[in-house]
Amino acid sequence: SDPHLAADLANEIVSVFVQAHGGLGGESSMDISVVETVSQPTEPIASRTPLNTLVAAIGGCVLATGTAFFIEYLDDTLVTAEDMHRNLSLPTLAVIPRPARRRGRDTVPIDLSDPSSSLAEACRALYARLQFANANGHSSANRMPSTMLVTSPSSTREKANIAVNLGIVMAQAGLKVLLVDADLQQPKLHRIFGLTNTSGITTVLAGGGDGRGYISQTAIPNLSVLPSGPPPELPTLSSQQLPQLVTKLKAHADIVLFDGPPVLLSADAMVLAALAEGTLLAVESDATQRQAAVQAMEMLRGVQAEMLGAVINGA
Repeated sequence: SDPHLAADLANEIVSVFVQAHGGLGGESSMDISVVETVSQPTEPIASRTPLNTLVAAIGGCVLATGTAFFIEYLDDTLVTAEDMHRNLSLPTLAVIPRPARRRGRDTVPIDLSDPSSSLAEACRALYARLQFANANGHSSANRMPSTMLVTSPSSTREKANIAVNLGIVMAQAGLKVLLVDADLQQPKLHRIFGLTNTSGITTVLAGGGDGRGYISQTAIPNLSVLPSGPPPELPTLSSQQLPQLVTKLKAHADIVLFDGPPVLLSADAMVLAALAEGTLLAVESDATQRQAAVQAMEMLRGVQAEMLGAVINGA
């Protein structure tokens, strides 16, 4: 690290080598002489800073661009409305933003204290689109379906949030809304609204009447909930009484909104989709895999579900 010491060492090594060679006498035919001694440079060697900076900048841009394209190539999730239309041939009715502040997993997702929030506004936009959308998402002046199913390809989070938020917005608009927790494997509505789950839709299907006695009114006017009830031995809604139950529930509300199970995790989703007047497919932005969504859509169309459109949650 000391240039002066380095020069002295180099010159001394050569001097010692020459002296050692001279001590050999005439035994060697080599004639060694010093052509040039080491001299300490007065200026540092040119660093070529502009060229190095340019090369580094170009290399960094190429590496960053290549990495971005590689990540995009590997990403098989649905993110935008264009992804939904291109892969599922399904219109996107609303893009629900991620809540501005973190909330508990089992609390009402929409912020009722802030009706002007982006989340509340997006849910109102979804409600408005549903008023003018009939089966398969075609614009129409027909009435909104009185029974709707909210399901998802494989996750329970996005469809539960959308069902609850949509139910709240409809109730605030003056409609009498009944939320039905039809996800027997992972029920959430009773925890969201602080209700018990000792009886519900499974109790009705087991012969417990028309379900009126198991409907609970929430703290939100016009919004009531029918919980899933205790899990049966066979966790499925595939019952001959289910069509009659859907018809009976329609008499208790203007809108019956089913929070159904994911399509790829339970056959109940297809059973409910065949009975409901309209079905919403909820996907989680940047999380729902494209192949899973395509497979779910094929299964729903296989039972001739009346698809209203898709909703992107957590954008």
